[in-house]
Amino acid sequence: QVKLARKPGTPVDTEIVVLYTKTTTVNGQVTNETGKLTIAPNQMESTQTISAWANAPTGGQTSEEASVNLTLLPVELVVPEIDSEGFETGNLIAAQELKVGKMEHSLDGSNNINIDDDPDRFYFRIPNAAGLQDVTIKIATVDNPDGSTYTDNETVVTLHAQNGRLESKSQLLVADDVDDDHPANDVGADDAPEDRTHRVQLGGKVKIASIKLNGITHQLDFKLPVHAKKTVRFHVVRMADAGVTDQDVLDDIKLAKERFAQIGVNLVVESNELKPVPTEMSDSSIPIRMSQILGGGLSLAAKSLITNYGTASFEDIHVFYCKETHDFGTPIAGFALTEASYPETPQFLNNVFVSAGRKPFTLAHELGHILTNRGHAGEDYSVGVHQHQRDHNLMAPTSPTHTIGATKRLHQKQQNWIWQHRCAQ
Repeated sequence: QVKLARKPGTPVDTEIVVLYTKTTTVNGQVTNETGKLTIAPNQMESTQTISAWANAPTGGQTSEEASVNLTLLPVELVVPEIDSEGFETGNLIAAQELKVGKMEHSLDGSNNINIDDDPDRFYFRIPNAAGLQDVTIKIATVDNPDGSTYTDNETVVTLHAQNGRLESKSQLLVADDVDDDHPANDVGADDAPEDRTHRVQLGGKVKIASIKLNGITHQLDFKLPVHAKKTVRFHVVRMADAGVTDQDVLDDIKLAKERFAQIGVNLVVESNELKPVPTEMSDSSIPIRMSQILGGGLSLAAKSLITNYGTASFEDIHVFYCKETHDFGTPIAGFALTEASYPETPQFLNNVFVSAGRKPFTLAHELGHILTNRGHAGEDYSVGVHQHQRDHNLMAPTSPTHTIGATKRLHQKQQNWIWQHRCAQ
């Protein structure tokens, strides 16, 4: 009998899988058998029986010499151990959950991905597997909140024998299809054998669907979650003269949710409403500021929209889609009223204005201003030590198209600021 117990802290809704190999020797004749033991989801332990009976060879007599050797092979999903200073220790530890990769260190200036340099990477491993040949598993992402749009199909991954264990190459979770499909350094084609990038949403899971050991395939249901650590809620108001449809907003929100998934932040839209232009305004062309003659403060048009359709509080966020946004007559894609920008008018802060002529990442970018409470990366503060880290950052001036090298990354220091914001709960 073999008793398995779930380690403290292991997610209880995850199946625990332990493979075994049984080698039986009877009068010098060797037979091998493989199988699996499990702890079912929502169970803390299980006791299972493996037959240790050694049968005589067919047609032979009862054995005079027989032995049975049993080896347990736990299937693990491991991640780099990070010390209190945020640096890797060089060890791999059992994962309790997984993260979407930020690619802060793994995406280079030529848009190659070196997953071995990404602190959010993970590996599949079977320890104490000396003597076993390469093993293959099939993995997928499942249970994503938005369903099959984000499901990453089953992919064959090989666990290679090394130093007495079996271990896969490093793997990385990504938030969008562009990153998942990108042909990069030593990363297989999407969903092809040995693909190492896997698309997922916050709230989804990484699943080991099966494992092939000694030519025998064992079906598994091992899942590990990808949790949201913070939630940011906001309201959307579309001005009637802006020509922005409900679907346009949903497309922007999809891109924004993918960006903030990199730092474990889930975006929730509380409302999405179409509103007429207030009677005191001719249209929804919104300047950031009044003219310098009038003191250069927050514009009356911006105040009017917030007064009519927002709240006089910086405890929540409203996003206003307008016909146009501009700064002293120069069209811009949008702007954000951060707590640091107009402290003299707190009732108008933590609001975003987005132009009908926006870029793909404008909504995410402006929400980033609110949540970091800072200006542009690379101008008002530094990000990384290389120019490409600034060029890829969401908080740099926004890219006009969505590519692997677009301005869509968030870094660890920005995650720290965003997690501390009053609107991130």
